[in-house]
Amino acid sequence: MKDFGRGVINALEGVAKLEWFRYPVLKPEQIGFVLPIAVWRFDKNTVDDYLENRLISCLTSLLENYNGNFPWSLSEVGRNWILQPLLIKKLQDSGAFKNEEEVRNHVLNFHSNVMAQAFDDYKAIAGLMEADLKTLSNNN
Repeated sequence: MKDFGRGVINALEGVAKLEWFRYPVLKPEQIGFVLPIAVWRFDKNTVDDYLENRLISCLTSLLENYNGNFPWSLSEVGRNWILQPLLIKKLQDSGAFKNEEEVRNHVLNFHSNVMAQAFDDYKAIAGLMEADLKTLSNNN
């Protein structure tokens, strides 16, 4: 399954140009071993603050109303936006881990079901994003 983890980025790129992005690149059998985190930065040359605010507002609303396996977090760090399960954000914010790899290892050891279930959410959120963002862009 090519670009399995790219759904969130595809949904965003369908309505706005991104300057930079990172998403979980994996094969379906790797789902339980990769953190479901998408990170992106809007291209400031083509995406003005008004459009960015509308897109983020739409995504925030989607996440607030999403009823999946886990609550999700959308946060801004510098110019980057980060979409990830709230549990992973809390672990990263705790200061107990040096890097994302240590967070991943902790999740594998102490929350083994989280990553596979979170990827079910990740795929569902990507589908909802695609529909909601397309509707938003059609209403411009």
